[in-house]
Amino acid sequence: MARTRFTRAHAEGLAGDGLVTVSLAGSLFFTVTVASARPRVALYLVLTMAPFVVVAPLVGPAVDRVLRGRRVLLAATALGRGALALLMARDRHRLLLYPEAFGVLVLGKASAVVRNAVVPALVRAGGSLVETNARLARVGLLAGTAAGLVGAGAVRVVDARASLVLAAAAYLVAAATALRVPLPRARAQEGEATADRGAVAPANVALAGTAMGVVRGAGGFLTFLLAFSLKRSHAPSWFDGLVLGGAAVGALLGTLAAPRLRRHVREEAMVLSGLGALALAALAAGLARGRWPLVAVGLVVGVATGGGRLAFDSIVQRDAPELARGRLFARYETRFQLAWVLGALIPVVVPIGATPGLAALGIVLLVLTGSAAAALRRAPPADRVRTERA
Repeated sequence: MARTRFTRAHAEGLAGDGLVTVSLAGSLFFTVTVASARPRVALYLVLTMAPFVVVAPLVGPAVDRVLRGRRVLLAATALGRGALALLMARDRHRLLLYPEAFGVLVLGKASAVVRNAVVPALVRAGGSLVETNARLARVGLLAGTAAGLVGAGAVRVVDARASLVLAAAAYLVAAATALRVPLPRARAQEGEATADRGAVAPANVALAGTAMGVVRGAGGFLTFLLAFSLKRSHAPSWFDGLVLGGAAVGALLGTLAAPRLRRHVREEAMVLSGLGALALAALAAGLARGRWPLVAVGLVVGVATGGGRLAFDSIVQRDAPELARGRLFARYETRFQLAWVLGALIPVVVPIGATPGLAALGIVLLVLTGSAAAALRRAPPADRVRTERA
């Protein structure tokens, strides 16, 4: 019952996010020239970091301090987003729209931190964290995509306000569902501290987090390297959509493959496998030249990012102290977003061709994959024992 209601609340919240995203969709990139797009995209990338100024120092510690009522936190983040969506519908042509949209982003990230922190309480005896995380990811992806399509239809038939009103309704339903999730009270384990030292990441978490940060940075780099390359070459818009669609399909494949892969290898190996696959795909596409290998690169980016993130979340949920998970998830969420932004800024600021960019990225990632694998083999014995559990 708890898992079913939690999954429903998760899907309903992400449906609201999809509707808000559609309502805010604009002409940031594809309707302007390359020269005009670069400063716009650079500003957008910097602004995407803004919510994490709040999430890392405030939300993470708040989640760890709330020993009871984490379902209330989930409900509050959904209810807050619903109220802001209604205000956005009212202020669609006012400057107030921007701080209201910022509030939706902050509460969305806060909801993700709370969700990741409580997932272990929903895993059945003998169950797999990777499988539970994968199921939530698939449900969220499908719910967000379906809601986005509905929102796009509402915007076309009515206007953006219709999508925002639908988002508010989805958030309200998500809040009501979250309040009915019977989550157990968080409890301190023997010898566990709730002070800041309790939020120190175990060695294997830090290693997996670094590898996942590299994957995210590479994903940001590839996203805008390919986008500007295709724009310069005047590729048809349907091909842009094909590359983006390949990444979305790859993310879905990653959530499907991760639970099966976990039966054979540890989560740490899953993260490194994604990094290595991305390195080989980038290098092969750089050597192959042409447009069609870019679709394969997009697919691999989706698989590496989707599957690797599931594995990393499971490592934190498995090995981090329960009363430090909120801070660790908030901290790494911030680092991953920073890595993505820094990676994306490189091709935005510096004009780089697709072929040399892909080849250089492939070589760098191969070196980093080898270094990460060597570091994992040198991990302290205690961490190795912990990573080999279930």
